[in-house]
Amino acid sequence: MSIPTKIIIAKKLKLIIENMDPIHHEKILIILNNHNIHISENRNGCFINITNMSDELINELNSFINYIDKQEQNLLDIENIKDQFIKDFYNNKKDVKDKSELLLND
Repeated sequence: MSIPTKIIIAKKLKLIIENMDPIHHEKILIILNNHNIHISENRNGCFINITNMSDELINELNSFINYIDKQEQNLLDIENIKDQFIKDFYNNKKDVKDKSELLLND
């Protein structure tokens, strides 16, 4: 991969990683550390030189980001299904309660 292309990809990765939940940043740092990337840290955060990233590292970061995206989408889908069940259950429960009250009053 050419250096200009690698820089463009690295900048996109940077934006994605910056917008991720901070809980995922720790895993990103572990990945960078495993590839012997020098990490500078101060009170403003952690910094790396994105031009030193290998193709292998870029692929590993992309894989991790895709994994996180899939997991978050799965969680959203499950929450939507759960919300729909709750909505259906409570609406149906109210209907059953109303019918039982009618039967008792007759």
